[in-house]
Amino acid sequence: MDTQTKILKAFIEGTDSEYGKDRPLMHFPKNPPDGDGQSVDVYVISMPANCYKIVAREDKNSVGEPVKGFTLSTGSGSEMKVLALAIAKAASEGMIGID
Repeated sequence: MDTQTKILKAFIEGTDSEYGKDRPLMHFPKNPPDGDGQSVDVYVISMPANCYKIVAREDKNSVGEPVKGFTLSTGSGSEMKVLALAIAKAASEGMIGID
């Protein structure tokens, strides 16, 4: 039984412990460490469809100025997983940020 089926079954039976909770999917370290990016974590939230949360941590850029952290959430669907991972990779490399 796959994870989504287990979560849905547990939710229906009232024994769910994972429904709607953030579960780590992937970590993107700042790359390069002295660059403009920031450390980013991507979480999956099963309800039972999978939604994604991107959490970029506060950091400093290559010249020592602060880079604000941010959180973005997506809707469900396989395209959203691809989008979340692409955003996380771009933020870890300093290609995007939110002011």
